Amino acid sequence: MFKSIFNLAEDVARVVTAPVEILSDIAQVVTKPSADLAQDIVDEVKGLIDD
Repeated sequence: MFKSIFNLAEDVARVVTAPVEILSDIAQVVTKPSADLAQDIVDEVKGLIDD
């Protein structure tokens, strides 16, 4: 009986967290290129300052 309740709770948790995980992945796909570009700019400016 406890195993069934645990399995039910586990299934409910997966259903509840799935949309959050999907949105998180989509947000990362959208923001990663911008973050990479920003880091490239920072590295370029630091390189200019160090020269």
